Amino acid sequence: MIRIYKLLSPLFITLISNSLCFSENPSIDSTKVNTQFTTSGTMMNGNASRILLFNKLDLEYLGKGYNILSWQVYTYGTVNGNITENDVRSENFLDINPTKKIVPFFRIFFETNFLRKVDFRYQPGAGLAYYFVRNPKQTFRSFLALSYENTKYNTSLLDNSPNPNNSRVEYWGGIIGFIGNHNFFEDKIGIQYRLYNQQGLSFINAYRSFYELGLSYKLNRNISLQINSRYSFEKIVPTGFKPYDLNWTYGFSISNFHFN
Repeated sequence: MIRIYKLLSPLFITLISNSLCFSENPSIDSTKVNTQFTTSGTMMNGNASRILLFNKLDLEYLGKGYNILSWQVYTYGTVNGNITENDVRSENFLDINPTKKIVPFFRIFFETNFLRKVDFRYQPGAGLAYYFVRNPKQTFRSFLALSYENTKYNTSLLDNSPNPNNSRVEYWGGIIGFIGNHNFFEDKIGIQYRLYNQQGLSFINAYRSFYELGLSYKLNRNISLQINSRYSFEKIVPTGFKPYDLNWTYGFSISNFHFN
């Protein structure tokens, strides 16, 4: 099941990106459905070669009494022809009574990470979000959540693991996070970010953080130039690996499309 998920998720995201068109149909209610597809990357060649490709599909759907926020990410990278990234990251929120200032939510998260030997990670949870500001120009929310994490590594040689010589790590943890989207200068400039810090409740070394920052410049109604930065840190890593990764990619995004 896990291998099928890892194989089909990149294909699913690729098929989505190839089946999109601009939303000029007035029947599409952009106040209820907001979508954005981002593709970016970096390339270096010469004595050392590096390829990094980043694809992300964002979806927000406002229903009656609930709101769905979803981010689907596929990352692929190589160094000197050797694969370093072949990763899927899926994060999904279900907000209840989203027009309130304080919003209860459910969250489900899935991840694979080729470099850190994460074969499959899943994390269901629930919590409360607080909206500091929410209007067409900007949104800023913080949240607190309780979650259960289960990670299957393809190695049992792990630093700082609570289960020595075991390739599976599981624990309950608390998450504090911030999610924001701000537009300036008649919506020409946009800033998007997600910042998470997670701490295990019974094991101090079960600490992870993830920061994602996007900067966009709108070319027209649908297309923007995009710069993305992502930083991740984990205390539990395969033996000999560094606990952090940082990368930058450059590309474009397509907003408010609909499916053919």
